[in-house]
Amino acid sequence: MENVYGLAQVKSANMIEEIYKSFQDIGYDVTHRELMAADYGVPQKRRRLFFVAAKNLHYFQYPQPTHC
Repeated sequence: MENVYGLAQVKSANMIEEIYKSFQDIGYDVTHRELMAADYGVPQKRRRLFFVAAKNLHYFQYPQPTHC
């Protein structure tokens, strides 16, 4: 799941916690990270928030930037 970085700034609703809880309630492990789109070849300097959910995140790694 990808969304605007500002989602992490919504403190009153604890959006990050709600997203984690929703995925965990249906049996998924969850991780999230802020990534800079330009670091991956997108022609814009924009921070994006990425969530990855899977039944087992043991082997998951976010990709290394390709355009730093």
